Amino acid sequence: VGGHVTGSVYLAVADIEQRYEAACSSGAEIVMELEAQDYGGSAFSCRDPEGYLWHFGSYDPWSDA
Repeated sequence: VGGHVTGSVYLAVADIEQRYEAACSSGAEIVMELEAQDYGGSAFSCRDPEGYLWHFGSYDPWSDA
């Protein structure tokens, strides 16, 4: 829309702390710090060098756990 990206990805991962550290050490722009969420799990968001927004979280809404 108007040259702006309007979608993003949510990746449910088991190793959220390691993913956060990898993103930080790789120079990703952290736009939401890693923190516990009210609905369960923890999450963070970052922007890659091309400007795409990525959301990582340990909460998997389709998991039986």
